[in-house]
Amino acid sequence: MAVAVGCAPTCWVEEEKKGLREKATEFHQIFSEVQRLGGDDDDLPHPLQDITDLELEEIRQLKHPPEPVRRVMECVYLILYADTPPGPAGLTWLTVVKALVQTNFLRNVRRFEISELAAKPFIVDCICREYFNRANVEMRLDRVRRASSAVVAFFGWTIALLAGVLPKWPVEQVAGAEPRQVVFELEAERRVLVKQEIERKEEEKREQARKEETKKEAKRLGEEIAVAGPAVWKEQEQKKQEEVERERQRQEEAAREKAEHEEVAQQAEEAAQQAEAARRAEEERKLRAVRVERARQEQVVQELEVAGYQKLCVWNLASNPDRRLLHADGSTISFPDDANANFCNVVETPAKLLVPSDATAKSCDARLGLCGGMRISGWNLRPAWTYYCGRRWAHTLAHKMQGVPGLHVDKKAVQSFARVVSGDVIGMLVDTQRRGVAFLRNSDLQGACLLDSTSKLLYVITHLDAAGDTVELHAHAPSHAPKAAFDAIDALFVGRGDA
Repeated sequence: MAVAVGCAPTCWVEEEKKGLREKATEFHQIFSEVQRLGGDDDDLPHPLQDITDLELEEIRQLKHPPEPVRRVMECVYLILYADTPPGPAGLTWLTVVKALVQTNFLRNVRRFEISELAAKPFIVDCICREYFNRANVEMRLDRVRRASSAVVAFFGWTIALLAGVLPKWPVEQVAGAEPRQVVFELEAERRVLVKQEIERKEEEKREQARKEETKKEAKRLGEEIAVAGPAVWKEQEQKKQEEVERERQRQEEAAREKAEHEEVAQQAEEAAQQAEAARRAEEERKLRAVRVERARQEQVVQELEVAGYQKLCVWNLASNPDRRLLHADGSTISFPDDANANFCNVVETPAKLLVPSDATAKSCDARLGLCGGMRISGWNLRPAWTYYCGRRWAHTLAHKMQGVPGLHVDKKAVQSFARVVSGDVIGMLVDTQRRGVAFLRNSDLQGACLLDSTSKLLYVITHLDAAGDTVELHAHAPSHAPKAAFDAIDALFVGRGDA
């Protein structure tokens, strides 16, 4: 019976009556030289070595063969007999069967030279593209084996030939990349299966040899017993048993010594692991102590920093001409009643954003007196950069242009901001070196602008407009500001040389 796993590339060299055939050319059918698969050079049997006439007759008797059987035998016919690709109608099964019934068919297949196929590039291209593309799942080893075990050998023969001859031509000229890949994958699979089959048969031979050896040993012992007599045989058997017992004791002693050595090694390893664990625990304890001390120091620095900034959060009432209208409680300023004034400006204590020099310190109080109170509205302050909160929703001007919130610079609305309602937090990040400011509402960036580089001093100012207005002033380290605020200020100086 034919081997149902196909075959691998091998040397197809036959001995003729008067000597060996001359060495084949580069494309002689020597399948072991197909090195693109990375295989070894051991010769494997001819794909059709084990097929019989009975199995071939089984294929001949098929009137309506399964699709895998028909396509495999069509490939065999094209390789053996076709000089040009078939027409659009393809091959009929009757044409294939007429070739199968020839008495020399099997002999022709076994003696076919790969050099003959190398002379048929159009046939190779037709077979690869028509029968071995990815879409044609019928031409796979598992499908062929299920259809007919007799056809598996012809399938392996076809794959081995194609895999051996395809490297002769460029990919774009014959077969194409995808069919070639399919052929090479099938060839690799075939080689593996054939080697497994060879190993299985070799193992069967070895097992048979072991059985024969056992029979010979039993026969030899029987002959010894017959010649030496039962007493001598019994003495020999006793010696053998004693030797077996001594060997068992030696093995037990060796196993016991090995177990003792392993136990000592395990104890040493456990001791080393415990020492390493103790060392790591000590290091971790020290690291925790360092982290705790570092956190404590950072906490102290933060507390000092917060206290230092908080000292700056003081509203200047002493220089405010209308301080009688205001109520201050620490950093909180409120406008209790608007019966006597429509609004009231409040300025912080100077020297927070830029510390004044001795020459300018005397003018601070005068400057604050001009800005604070109800003499000048926030709109008329110049130079000034303010976040206008917008009119309250109930106000008639809330939806008018003059009531829309935004960034006001020197009596001009330059950007639109979000409307501020009760409970909101207005944030302000000032870069005193480069003279830039960014405004935020509840930590959301609203906009940024450049400051007047000629102004020596900068003040924080708030505009209290209605009875009950209350503003609480807080100062934080710049690191508390969102990254978007820093990015907005940096964007102001892009291309200016001082970014």
